[in-house]
Amino acid sequence: MKTKYFSIGWMALCVWSLILFSSCDDDWHNYIYDFAPVYMQVSLTDDAGHDLLDTTSVYAIDMESVRVCMHGYMSDDTLSIYGDSIGWLYYETAETAPTRAYMPIPKRPFLSHDESGYYICIGEFAGDGLGECTVIWNDSAEDVLSCESKVHYRSNGKVKDITRRFYLNGKLVKKTSDLVFRYKIVK
Repeated sequence: MKTKYFSIGWMALCVWSLILFSSCDDDWHNYIYDFAPVYMQVSLTDDAGHDLLDTTSVYAIDMESVRVCMHGYMSDDTLSIYGDSIGWLYYETAETAPTRAYMPIPKRPFLSHDESGYYICIGEFAGDGLGECTVIWNDSAEDVLSCESKVHYRSNGKVKDITRRFYLNGKLVKKTSDLVFRYKIVK
């Protein structure tokens, strides 16, 4: 007798769970996805392989005259060393629409280094769209860096993956899913 009531109770619980969990609305179009921002890094060497961004080297370029233009704004002062300054440009419009989504905050470009050498770090750029900046070197030469992020969705509306294409002066350099890419420029 106990087994019969136990079986009926177990089946009722299963049916109730099935109804409860399968009656959800397929409301995938209201999802808000937050995509991590993209950063671009630029290293600069000469033909002989000398690191031109190493400020302690005799081969270093004049960093005082290097400028970065992004989102229509030009950096008006020298690059900070190792990111000691956090803010460079902010969008100050009173009519900005409220959003719950993560918005990239463009930060001031800065010079940093790791085991592979010195580099300029530029970002943040939207992780699900287009990002572009122009580096104006000390000899007035310009390099245009750009990133195109393409989000691929599944048929149920959920994100499948993201493909990023990094371009240097309009030519494809790498296709990846990484958030940070280092351009290696030889002058």
